[in-house]
Amino acid sequence: MSIKSLNIKGLIINPSLVLAPMSELSCAPVRQLIAQIGGCGLFYTEMLNSRIISSCSLKDDPFLIVGTESPLVAQLVGNDPKRFMISIKRLESMGHFSAFDINMGCSRNSIMRHGWGLALFEDIDNALRVLEAVRKSTDLPVIVKIRSGVTHDVDKMIKKAKAFANLGCDAIVLHPRAKEDGFKRPARWEEIALLKQELDIPVIGNGDIGCSEDIERMFLKTKCDAVMIGRAAIVRPWIFRQAIDKDFLPDPLKILDMAAENFEQLLPEELASKRFYMFLSWYLRNWPFFTYILRCLDKSLSVRQMYLLIKERLKDQEPKLEGRCFISRI
Repeated sequence: MSIKSLNIKGLIINPSLVLAPMSELSCAPVRQLIAQIGGCGLFYTEMLNSRIISSCSLKDDPFLIVGTESPLVAQLVGNDPKRFMISIKRLESMGHFSAFDINMGCSRNSIMRHGWGLALFEDIDNALRVLEAVRKSTDLPVIVKIRSGVTHDVDKMIKKAKAFANLGCDAIVLHPRAKEDGFKRPARWEEIALLKQELDIPVIGNGDIGCSEDIERMFLKTKCDAVMIGRAAIVRPWIFRQAIDKDFLPDPLKILDMAAENFEQLLPEELASKRFYMFLSWYLRNWPFFTYILRCLDKSLSVRQMYLLIKERLKDQEPKLEGRCFISRI
C-alpha cells in the first residue's frame, strides 16, 4: 500500500504517519532517533503543562529541547483558556513548532482531577472556550486529540468533534477507547471510520498499532487521513520506515547505539538517565527475557553505563522482530 501525504492547513505531512505524544517517551532523543531512521511524517512533543509554559522560563525547560525532527507539534494540557493563549504565543515565538495540539484525551486520574485531558473533553463548554482561545492565538494548524469518552457514546463524541471543526479546529486525532476500557479491550477502529464519515476536516486514527501491517489495516478499515503510532514506535522505532519500505531490515543494536548517543547529546545528564531507562523498558521487548535484562539496570546509572551493560547482555541474543510487537504493560 502506498501511503499518501496529508495537508493540514498548509502543513504537509509526508508520509501521513505520526508519532504520538507520550509522557516520558516522545522526548527529543526518541523523536530524533525516529527521524534518523526515517518514515515518520509528523512528530509530537511530550504533553506540555499550560500552567508551566504560560508562567515559567522556557529557556532551560528540558521538555522543549528539540533535535533534528520536523515538523513538530507542541501538545498542551490544561483547562484555562488564558493560560492556553499565553502558552501558544510563547511557544510560537520559539520557532520550533509547526502546529499545536490540545490534549482532550488523557484519561489518567492525575490529569483528569485537574479538569484536564479527557475531563476537558467531557466539559464541552469549557473545551470550546479553550479551543477558541487557541484558535485566536495562532494562524498555525490547531489539532485536538480526543478519545471516545469516559464511556462509549459515539453520537456524543461525534457531536463534540463537529463543534470543534466548526470553531476552527484543523484536524482531530481519535484514540477509540473509553476511560472505562483501560488497555483491556481492543481499540474500536469502527469509531474512527464513523468519525471520518461525519467530518470534513482530517481525522487521524490512533490505537492498537503493533506492526507496519496494522498501519495498512487501519487505513483500509477506517479511511482515516493519517495514522498515529504510540508505544509500538518505542519498541520498534523503525515501524514508520517499514510501513513505506517493507524490505527495510533494521539492525536493532545499531539503533540502540544511535539512541544512546541521542540521549547523551540532547538531554541534561540526570534527565537523560531517567528517560533512557524508560526508553529501554520498551525497546528491550525486542529480545527474549527482556524483563530479566531490565532488572539488571538501575536508574542511577549514567546513559553510557546502562548502554554498555545492555550491549554486553545482548551480544549473544537474537532479537525477535517479526509479527506484532509486545506493547502491553509489564
